Amino acid sequence: MSKKRMFASAISASLAVAGLAIAGSSGSAEDLLKGGYPRLAGWVRQLVDDDDTAHEIASEAFVRLLGRLTKVECPQSYLYTIAASLIRDRRRQLGQNHA
Repeated sequence: MSKKRMFASAISASLAVAGLAIAGSSGSAEDLLKGGYPRLAGWVRQLVDDDDTAHEIASEAFVRLLGRLTKVECPQSYLYTIAASLIRDRRRQLGQNHA
């Protein structure tokens, strides 16, 4: 199983268990995953230049969204904000490791 499928499967399972609905949307969290994950992972991929890292970050962003106890009004924006933060964290870690 590819890492992309592994991450998506883990998130799908979490969505099923959580049974989350997205605030201000008629769609489900699963719809957000199916429609948003490929775009988010692609955007991250352009910034980190590594497929595995891109899928890790995109998956972590979804996991953090799922971990919210309150509803998120604009989940897509929240996902990209989380992903950008994770990219900065990873770059800082890499900078420290090379020092």
